[in-house]
Amino acid sequence: MKIIPIILLVITIAFAASSFYIVDSGNVAVEKTMGTVEMAEIDPGLNWKLPVFTKAYEFSIK
Repeated sequence: MKIIPIILLVITIAFAASSFYIVDSGNVAVEKTMGTVEMAEIDPGLNWKLPVFTKAYEFSIK
């Protein structure tokens, strides 16, 4: 029964790791949550999103 906590830990770490994304300098991102595009631009740097429901699209502003 020691395997169940290990599996839960691996799932938690994978979920947390996929929650963050980086927008490069000179770019902005737009998030799409469950098919709805959010109109706010995401600035460069480290950002957070819901891993299953949100997708980030990065665009150059040059």
